[in-house]
Amino acid sequence: MSDTSGKTPSELSATERIDLACDRFEAAWRKGERPLIEDFLDREPPEGHDRMLRELLEIELELRQEKGDSPLEENYERRFPDCTDLIGHVFNKVVKRHRLGDYELLNELGRGGMGIIFRARQVHLNQIVAVKVLTERFLDEPKAVSRFKREMQSTGGLDHPNIVRAHNAGEQGGTHFLAMEYIEGINLHQLVRRRGPLPVGTACEIIRQAAKGLEHAHQHGLVHRDIKPANLMLSRFGLVKILDLGLARMRVDREFLPRLTQTGIIIGTVGYMAPEQTQDSSKVDIRADIYSLGCTLFFLLTSSPPYGSELEEMNIKTLRAHVTQPIPSIVKRRPDCPKKLDGIMRRLLAKKPEDRYATPREVAEALKPFSDPDGLEEPLPEGTESTGHASTVSHKGFASSDVDTKETPEALRGAPDATTETFAEPLHRRANRKLWGALAIAAVVAIAAVVGFAVWLW
Repeated sequence: MSDTSGKTPSELSATERIDLACDRFEAAWRKGERPLIEDFLDREPPEGHDRMLRELLEIELELRQEKGDSPLEENYERRFPDCTDLIGHVFNKVVKRHRLGDYELLNELGRGGMGIIFRARQVHLNQIVAVKVLTERFLDEPKAVSRFKREMQSTGGLDHPNIVRAHNAGEQGGTHFLAMEYIEGINLHQLVRRRGPLPVGTACEIIRQAAKGLEHAHQHGLVHRDIKPANLMLSRFGLVKILDLGLARMRVDREFLPRLTQTGIIIGTVGYMAPEQTQDSSKVDIRADIYSLGCTLFFLLTSSPPYGSELEEMNIKTLRAHVTQPIPSIVKRRPDCPKKLDGIMRRLLAKKPEDRYATPREVAEALKPFSDPDGLEEPLPEGTESTGHASTVSHKGFASSDVDTKETPEALRGAPDATTETFAEPLHRRANRKLWGALAIAAVVAIAAVVGFAVWLW
């Protein structure tokens, strides 16, 4: 590596200039800053852009993985749309990935009570999907595994535009998994947190679509039991998708109630739980989902559920409120709501199941006059990324850095990588040293061959 001290920028060679930029870029990352690759590219002549992008991207991906991040290839492709082949090559070289059958696991999206969701690629079709796996602590429960398989079959029998579709299910190395449709969009909890209460027509259209999906599930004898904003995804195309239907039934199986209580898994979500669900979740029917739809509509219009707080966990006061407190008036919270909508809300949130709508189809019909499909065609909030099924995270929440390997199936764990423990010198220089070392060895071998040939001739 040549000495760049004392040289002006104009006196530096292209290699020296890129090496210096990489040193500064890596030093900024190690200080806890988040330098932008684009800023460094702006200072480099166009002919050096590809090389600098490649080296800076390698450094950034190495350091992000060292910090526990899970970089997404498509995010970089959006930033550098003319360099997708280069980005793909760097990701394949640097990013550590696991395989589960025909699926290459790219990054973790989220966690629920019994499952982990991964963004994955079907290697033969090059198709991006979401893969849900059963967590390891349930693998020694034969009944749990059997129930998981039955539920995957039930979910696989559903085919509706408002329900996330299942593509495949199987087992690899003792790990049971379900491959599903990957959705680019945002869940409704995130949407409201970023945008605030939604317009009346938009909120009604969202719940109307969700009700149509639930009607399809109802016709197949399924009950979700955990309808809430975080389990409804709004795609980039204005389509509402119901998530987490298979594992929701699993959570309320009577055979597993003692087990689930011991491990702290909540059956349903407090702010959206029907009154009868607080007593015996194994006996609820589709009208419990209709109640949860009402709570979700209330949240979309006001940024909070009708009782309690969105942040509360298993709060007894909130549970009792669903059973005993009067139904809050949506008109008082949102004066722009039509009075007829207030009547629909009261029927959705009726304490007794028999006083609610009997089927989701009736809910969809009731909301149709108030729905505005055009409201879903507006762009998603700025900064929204492809969140896929991250909304299947439990209400307690998990970040990628919170992953507990005890809960990750053993087949998906990677061996420790000693190269990520410490870096004695900049990453790009270490790679360069390997390259120059190889070239030096090749040169020595070539010279020895020439000398040997000359001696032989002599």
